[in-house]
Amino acid sequence: MPDVKDAMEAVTDPANVHVSDSHSGMRQVKEKKVMSVLRGGGAGKAEARLLITEAVQELDGLVESEVRTGGRPSGPDTKKAGEIWFVPADAVRKY
Repeated sequence: MPDVKDAMEAVTDPANVHVSDSHSGMRQVKEKKVMSVLRGGGAGKAEARLLITEAVQELDGLVESEVRTGGRPSGPDTKKAGEIWFVPADAVRKY
């Protein structure tokens, strides 16, 4: 079962963060990749999200919330709340 240290390894892996933002000291975590790593280790979906949040906070990163809207051909749009995780650029491991 993964723990916070496993989540910290996942969120600091250069393959699991976006590096396109060079103007900020933060890098956005690739949610699907990190979730896949932790779920592959035996964590449930909710547990994996909590582990990522704890790992990001431990690294002095940021956790932001957003509402994602998805359109549908008929009927009302769907709305889903979620988190966006950011880790400090200097916490990301080098290749």
